[in-house]
Amino acid sequence: MKSVFILSRTASQLKVETILMFTFSGILVFYCLNPYTINPVEWMLYTKYLVPIGMAVCLLFSFRLHVSLFTSTPIHWIAMNNLMPKPQKMIFCQVLIALACFLALQLALAGIIAGAIVVNYSAGWDLFVFLFPLYLIHFLLPFLWAWLIGLSTSDVYAYHSPKKAMLLLGVLVLWIIVLFSLEYRDPSFSLWVKHRWPYIDPLFSLTFQKERVLIKLAYILSSIAVYGVFRNMRHSFAGLTASVMIMLFVTFFLQHIQSKFELDGILLANDVKLYHQIKDQAQVGNITLNGHWRIKG
Repeated sequence: MKSVFILSRTASQLKVETILMFTFSGILVFYCLNPYTINPVEWMLYTKYLVPIGMAVCLLFSFRLHVSLFTSTPIHWIAMNNLMPKPQKMIFCQVLIALACFLALQLALAGIIAGAIVVNYSAGWDLFVFLFPLYLIHFLLPFLWAWLIGLSTSDVYAYHSPKKAMLLLGVLVLWIIVLFSLEYRDPSFSLWVKHRWPYIDPLFSLTFQKERVLIKLAYILSSIAVYGVFRNMRHSFAGLTASVMIMLFVTFFLQHIQSKFELDGILLANDVKLYHQIKDQAQVGNITLNGHWRIKG
């Protein structure tokens, strides 16, 4: 209960960040609930705009929240005066509670969006079960990545050095910018945002989702590894060099894995045919798709 009280008090002091977080959540729901769409998964197109903005909002909120938590709890002074046997445990509980609240918010947004789309299309439970995990894959995972980056850099900021924390934050943000720039320039490099043709075939939502989740989790775990290496290095230059090497290796390795799975090459080839035939008002039944088209759970 003490951890919950401290966390709520700290969050109440971040009025601007809290308003920004809930405002973005409202905008996200508003755009994803467009009632004039012809496809129940058309909201995935909005990842192109909402994911980068949402990651920035989540990172800012997470960083400010955890810095306030860490700096407002003098664990060294508490340990020296024997006021609490394990003050680090209280900090850990606060971090877990904050993460649980963040995940609860994202699950609520997923439920609201999936439920409203089901009502809009007069569909049933099966569509809800189909849409709910799609939100988790395309929105929750990138937002969780940003949340963990904010947590990692705030730890370095509070317990090591603000300059070292800003250097770590700069490296991780630069990494994200490079990944997103690759996706915006090359439609085949599509993992975090949907940079595809205006038409989305409903079958697309069923393809390669497990592989996408695994690759996204690999990026998240790699950023945690970068944080661990950078945090334990005494010299910032050595930590920076090791971090950059890890990020380069992970990026090239995962890009190789992604191209090996052909996550977008096959789909993009069919997208072009579908898009141009629909644009010319041709009959969809006459489309000859790539022979390599396949559905993978």
